[in-house]
Amino acid sequence: MVGTIGSGTGDGRAFKWTRAGSFEVLGAPTIHARATSVSLDGTVIGGTFKDDTGERRTVLWSQSRLLGTSYCGPAVPNSSGVGAKLELRGSNVTALQTLTLTVSDMPLHALGYCLAANEAGFVATPGGSQGNLCLGGDGVIRLTGPNQILDSWIFGAASATIDPSSFLSPSGLIVVPTYGESWHFQAWFRDANPHSTSNFSEGVVVRLY
Repeated sequence: MVGTIGSGTGDGRAFKWTRAGSFEVLGAPTIHARATSVSLDGTVIGGTFKDDTGERRTVLWSQSRLLGTSYCGPAVPNSSGVGAKLELRGSNVTALQTLTLTVSDMPLHALGYCLAANEAGFVATPGGSQGNLCLGGDGVIRLTGPNQILDSWIFGAASATIDPSSFLSPSGLIVVPTYGESWHFQAWFRDANPHSTSNFSEGVVVRLY
C-alpha cells in the first residue's frame, strides 16, 4: 500500500506499507516539498515544493534517484568494445544544486568532460571523433568546472557533480534554466581506437524545476 500523510510542518509525505507490517516514510527532495501522489510501487512521487520566492511549483521526484530519459543510443562503441552510458542522479530541483552525471563503459584511463544543451541535435563524428554529438539548441556548454573533469582511471567509469541552477555558456554568459525546461546532457572523452581519437556517450534528457 502507498499513499500520502500530513507531517508536523504541514507538508505532505508519501509512505509505503508492506504486508509484513513495515511502514516507511518516503523521501522528498527538500524539506519544503509536499507529496500529493505516489506510484503504486512507491518509486515515483508527485507533488509541489516551495522555491526561493515562496511560490509553490509542481515536481516529480524518484526514490531511485535515477533521473531523465536516455536518447541517441546506444553510443558508438569505443575501445572498451561497447558504447559509453550516461546516468543522472541527485535532484532535478535546481535550488538543491546537486546533479551528478556518471559515465560508464569508458576506455580505461580516459579523460573527458560532460556537455549540456537546451535542445537535442545530431552531428556525426564532429572534429574527427568516432562518436556522434547529440546536442543542439542555443549552444553546447562544456561542464569543466572544479571537480568536473572525468577520469575513468582503472574502472572505466567517472562522475561529475554539477550545479544545474546555472551554466556558463561558450560566450561567457550565465545561462539560467527556465522552470520546467528540458536539458540534454552527454559526455565526451578521449580514446585510442586504435589511434588517438575521441568518442561520446549516449545522451540523457531531464526536465529541471
